[in-house]
Amino acid sequence: MVRIVHELGIALLLAVRIAVPGLLWAGKVERESSCKRFSQLISFAGRAIPLGLVLNLLPSLCVAQFGLWTPVVDWCIWGCVCVAGVLFRYRRGHGFCVCASACIVVFIAAVTLLLLLLPPRSEWIAGGWDPGMYQNFSVVVSESGGFSDISGTVYEQLTPDERALFGREVFPGVPLDHDSGALQHYFFQLMPVCGALFHRMGGLPLLFRINQVLALLALPTVFAFLGVLG
Repeated sequence: MVRIVHELGIALLLAVRIAVPGLLWAGKVERESSCKRFSQLISFAGRAIPLGLVLNLLPSLCVAQFGLWTPVVDWCIWGCVCVAGVLFRYRRGHGFCVCASACIVVFIAAVTLLLLLLPPRSEWIAGGWDPGMYQNFSVVVSESGGFSDISGTVYEQLTPDERALFGREVFPGVPLDHDSGALQHYFFQLMPVCGALFHRMGGLPLLFRINQVLALLALPTVFAFLGVLG
């Protein structure tokens, strides 16, 4: 029971973090007849969820370049984005559909909670494979607040000849600075930032499930796109 309550809290926190800015900036829900309400809800969710992710990740990515993405700065930026969204809706005269907004929050929370309650899947987190590398980098970004090279690793104790055995194009792939022995970030940086956000919201259990969560959260966008195609 304690585990369920804890993971429910994680799911609600992630849902609020993603949904609130997305709902504020996604425009208005068109008022249609009852037979079209569900399709309009899917269309709105298909805009709000990815927009919420983008509005979380892009400011975080910019601040992380300077090593300043601390939890306090992170939440302050999120608050500023939300306040700006409130002003945007006020100036545009857009109302706020409580029912549609609640449905989107519940959808994100339910997807996250379901995945957290499922038995843990086997993830290669030791490195040498993409999921392990970007998840490890995500933890570093989460804890350090930026993209500085990772020092203090075992690779610094190797000789230059031994370091030459490691690289990005060999297996296991290790993005190693052969001169200093420090690990370097070499993924497209938006993915580690997304992983770092998940790590801050729910620790390693949520980070390990990042691919599944993102895949299911993309479903409204996919269905909305298919609806546009007819």
